[in-house]
Amino acid sequence: AGSTAPSCIAAASCTAVLQQDFESLSPWEVPKSFPKDYTWAPSTGSSSGSTGPRSGCSTYYYTESSMSTVYTAAPAPTTSLISPPFGLPDAATLLTFYTHRYGVNMGSLQVLIAHDGNQHTSLSVLNGSHEVSADSAWEHHQFNLTDFRGKGGLRLIFLATRGADDRSDLALDSILVESCGPCASSNGGCGFRQECTEQGSAAVCGGCPVNSFNNGTMCVCQEGYVGTLSAGGLQCGPCPNGLYCQQGIALPCPEGFFCAGNNSDPVHCGPGHFSEESASACTEWGGCNSVVYEYSRTVDGTGNPTYATTGLDMGDVDGDG
Repeated sequence: AGSTAPSCIAAASCTAVLQQDFESLSPWEVPKSFPKDYTWAPSTGSSSGSTGPRSGCSTYYYTESSMSTVYTAAPAPTTSLISPPFGLPDAATLLTFYTHRYGVNMGSLQVLIAHDGNQHTSLSVLNGSHEVSADSAWEHHQFNLTDFRGKGGLRLIFLATRGADDRSDLALDSILVESCGPCASSNGGCGFRQECTEQGSAAVCGGCPVNSFNNGTMCVCQEGYVGTLSAGGLQCGPCPNGLYCQQGIALPCPEGFFCAGNNSDPVHCGPGHFSEESASACTEWGGCNSVVYEYSRTVDGTGNPTYATTGLDMGDVDGDG
């Protein structure tokens, strides 16, 4: 493939737990979707100049946004790519993959991990177009899966949502889950395999980037900052509006809360106000049939919070309705 292709999966010094280079889909699966003509499919390069990558690491998978039927009503068409079940060792583990999101009306890609039966944790939501042309370099993503260390029966889910029209082909390649640990080189230095990232090396060798800290295994972003990986290593930037950021991962602000930027936790709207998901501000309820929201925040055994909203219809509270 050309110079814009993602790095191909190669022999690793770390232990590969799960990998998919899309030369064959099996044992991964793409469940039937509705509508059926919006689905994950193999490709080696887009012939369109308005969306999709020109090339990948040989075969990649993408969502074909050109559809035989035009769907204008909500909800937007979605399609899932699901991994086979896998387990993680009791060690630091990382998920890496590449995406190419070029198209003026690009939709979104949500990355989830299914665990503990039917529980799902969102690792990231990638919204909108990122690349500027079909020839742009693929974007590298990395997520720490150490919270799931020692667990079995895990599955990765890549949930794509179509954009407003056929200029929203989303591509995915070179998925890799690997268990990594610090390793000493012959000259006394230390480092991880590059795909295990330089952020691991920095943690072991004692230096972490601005707005990050050493968690004992690797450098992670401070709360309220989102992590990206570039040729220079980990970078931690402010959490965008409408999202909250924990351990370098950006998550959508839940319904009934708002996230105005640099949030490590969503802020609930309070009585007489409401919000949709990914809101950066709350809206005041008015008139009849006002709704009062109750909010709850729970924390699991690993310190990860979960937020819930319950709407209570209070009827005509101001007597005008």
